[in-house]
Amino acid sequence: KTQLKIIFKHLLSNSLSYRDPEKPLQIRIKTKKVSGHPTIIFKDNGLGFDSIKYKQEVFRPYVRLHSHVDSSGLGLYIIKSIIDFHRGGVRVESEPKKGATFALRLD
Repeated sequence: KTQLKIIFKHLLSNSLSYRDPEKPLQIRIKTKKVSGHPTIIFKDNGLGFDSIKYKQEVFRPYVRLHSHVDSSGLGLYIIKSIIDFHRGGVRVESEPKKGATFALRLD
């Protein structure tokens, strides 16, 4: 329960920090089963990034893809560490100016 709170705190914090100043922030959260595993889908309409180019790098510690935000660059690393510890998985899809979608598979 505590670790799920930490995950949501970091996802929400990232959405707020990297929101697109040209449009109202929208966050969508849903759950579904994927291959029999509970999965949380967390989607925002923020600044986004090239998830093909940065697919693995974005989960490393101290990585920040936008320099205008004063952050530690640890949020996604912490999320991935928690999910990995529980033998789950994290997938990200994002494009610049089109937001980001994180799929968190729980086991």
